[in-house]
Amino acid sequence: MLLTAPLSAGIQLVETKNGKLYEAREVIVIGDKMRISLAMKEANQTMIFSIPIESVIPEQVYYVWAAQIAATDSEGHVRLGEWCREHGLFRQAWREYNAAADSDTKIEKSLPLLEKEIGEEAATWYFEQAEKALKAGDPHRARILAKRVIDDYPQSKEMPRTKGLLELIAEREEFQDIQKVEKARAHRVKLQRRKLDKELKEIHYAKTMVRNTRMRQFNGAQGRLRWAAYRFRRSLRNLNDMVPFVESDDLRISIEAIVKDTERNMVGSFTKLADLRFLGGDMSGALDAAHEVLWVDPDNKAMTDMRKRVLDEGGYDRYRYRHGYYGRSILRRRGFLPPFACHYQTRDGFGIGAGRAYHLKRESVKIAPGIAVIRYVP
Repeated sequence: MLLTAPLSAGIQLVETKNGKLYEAREVIVIGDKMRISLAMKEANQTMIFSIPIESVIPEQVYYVWAAQIAATDSEGHVRLGEWCREHGLFRQAWREYNAAADSDTKIEKSLPLLEKEIGEEAATWYFEQAEKALKAGDPHRARILAKRVIDDYPQSKEMPRTKGLLELIAEREEFQDIQKVEKARAHRVKLQRRKLDKELKEIHYAKTMVRNTRMRQFNGAQGRLRWAAYRFRRSLRNLNDMVPFVESDDLRISIEAIVKDTERNMVGSFTKLADLRFLGGDMSGALDAAHEVLWVDPDNKAMTDMRKRVLDEGGYDRYRYRHGYYGRSILRRRGFLPPFACHYQTRDGFGIGAGRAYHLKRESVKIAPGIAVIRYVP
């Protein structure tokens, strides 16, 4: 049985295989479609559409789908495990079968056989990917994939074929002209440097966004930090994917140093975002940001404490207003006043960041391609 609750109330990114990104408030897998509820600029606006899950990165489909399956739904876990096997996610498939075995003794008894089957399928998949890489003229990548079969699945039936493929790879490398080999290597390194430059540009934009963030400007600060934090995370994933295939030692050293710096900046951005969401009463969003930090730094004390505070304080109830917003300002408020609220005079009375002082002018400021915020100037 699939649960209809959203994966998270915080903003999350959905990336398709062609590189397109969607900022989503809610993502649900229904059948062979992924239903996306976009995060709109206005709170009263909604836009919901569906795309085939085949067009989305498989890892993202897995985590969204897995979050919807109840712990006792063994059929759902098995169904997801089968899908993972079809798309090369063999570790995730094994995780789902183990989850299904917790509530189904029949599946539990079949785990040894399933483990052997998944191992054979994984070995075959890596062999086929290595073969494709060799045919495409990339023996370096083919050797890495073939070695994965040798190292991870030594008992597989694919071992003879893989050893034969390694011999073909060695022959290809041996009989290639040295000049052609160096030319091809230099071309690959050039492409890798170009890709690194693209990621560095994204990281620079994200750093600038964080540096220009003013935490007292609640709405603008939240948008900037969200934009920067998820760009840091995306660049970190892309750089880590590059490292195994980099052939230049100096380029590898540079990437490893950039990875450490980007991870530190990502942790800092998500930490600030978690603080801001917590102060604004967005408990689920604060918890989501805290989990992003704990994923890369499980011993982070600040976010461990944040997670404990969010879970102990019990959600949105204590941040609920008795009176709503009027004319972009809160004219009258009773009950709890959230920590981020700052009184100042507006045309309609006294309000918080949603209002503006009567003596200030509005000005639209572009902070990144496609992103603008409103600021107030004398």
